[in-house]
Amino acid sequence: MRACFTPTFTFLGALFCGAAFIGALPVCLDMLPDAIPAMIYIGIAAAMTILLTRLPDRKAYFCVILILIALGLRLVWSLNAPAPTPDDDYGYYREVQLACLQGDWAQLIWTFFPWGYFIYLYALGWLFGSAPQVPIVANAIIGTATTLLIYVTASRLIGERSARPAAVIYAVWPGVIYWTGVYCSEIPHLFFLLAALLCLLIGSDAEWRRGSWLAAGGLLAALAEFIRPVSLLLLLPFALYAGTGQRLKLETVRGTGSRAVWRGIALALGVYIVCLAALLAAKSLAAGYSNFSASYTLGINLANGLNWESKGAFNLDDYRIWDAADPREVNRRAMRLARQHLNSLLEGGWWKIPALAGVKFKRMWSIEGCGYDANLIGLTEDQKQHHWLSRYGDQLLAAGQQFHALVLGLAAIGFLRGRRSGELAFLGCILSAFVLLHTVIEVDDRYHFAAQSLLAIAAAVAFRTSTSGHPQASV
Repeated sequence: MRACFTPTFTFLGALFCGAAFIGALPVCLDMLPDAIPAMIYIGIAAAMTILLTRLPDRKAYFCVILILIALGLRLVWSLNAPAPTPDDDYGYYREVQLACLQGDWAQLIWTFFPWGYFIYLYALGWLFGSAPQVPIVANAIIGTATTLLIYVTASRLIGERSARPAAVIYAVWPGVIYWTGVYCSEIPHLFFLLAALLCLLIGSDAEWRRGSWLAAGGLLAALAEFIRPVSLLLLLPFALYAGTGQRLKLETVRGTGSRAVWRGIALALGVYIVCLAALLAAKSLAAGYSNFSASYTLGINLANGLNWESKGAFNLDDYRIWDAADPREVNRRAMRLARQHLNSLLEGGWWKIPALAGVKFKRMWSIEGCGYDANLIGLTEDQKQHHWLSRYGDQLLAAGQQFHALVLGLAAIGFLRGRRSGELAFLGCILSAFVLLHTVIEVDDRYHFAAQSLLAIAAAVAFRTSTSGHPQASV
């Protein structure tokens, strides 16, 4: 199994990124008339990446420059973005935050969204006040911290020099920056998810306190899951990665395949399961639910994801089940609806299943516009942002799409060049898990946000080897 892990998942990583890149090309071509500013931005970003990669080996200098770039871009965008409105999920987060700060917990108790982000917003409001800019500025700070996490994590995976392009790519990625101006759970979720990944990597390689690092990884993964439910897409690939004897810098883990390795994997998964169960139990008890399933959204995600008419995306027909049913029965009824959609697919012909999967794949991985569009919801002409967003909106949207396509192309090359790297295979395994899960659950073009950090790391392998002349072994 060890011999198959690396070539299989580096190939799948290259295949998925290549397919997403091909799917993104028609969108990029449609935006070509507005792409000149995007190309200038990409050129500046590329030059910046080359210069920062060739800095002397002083990590502190690089980190300071990285922080200034990442934080500066995010603050400039976020402080000029429109305020959230109550007409969408992002405004709904604001509505629940204000209600909780005023002592009205009913909306939080009965929401079917995971509670983690609401509690995070409440904590920000309690600590720093209820001004709408507080979570937005927090987005910029946490996004910058995430950029540093990518640098540290990538340093352990592909080496410090190759990690620099990964961090810079993520720091200047327009599609990532656009989310800074919105109340969105993706930003703190990714921070906890990457922190969990870093702890797991350190724990798998540690000479001391290995159990503590792995337990911390499980705990952080549970916290990430309580914000957005995709942490298993990290933990299960990690179990496969560690259990098949992979290790940093292509060496062999001491004791790999022994009981110690599997005990460590079991520890991380055990802590994750116990912590997540405790969080879900608290939510269920607070709302008076009779079971955990009522406090989770798997049913409605499956119902949306298997709906041929909506092409696997959110749709109001399926969503209305939340309003029509007793809250304790919503998930159960949604699961029945999901089975009905699956039966309809099977009755309509087997070809509908791969056809739906292909449409969903393109929407999720090839398009980069949701972050920008989210800033426009509820925007009115009397807001100061209306003038410059209406004037430069097409160019801003093109910048996000062109940059996204470029990263996909570089990531495909990076997976191919790192085809002997167990670490690139680990990233390919996580990416494969994302693709596989979203063939059956609801998709949106923003759902690739959690995987953009992985794409940046894979792209850095191609960028580093192509600009420095280092051989593949440098990975």
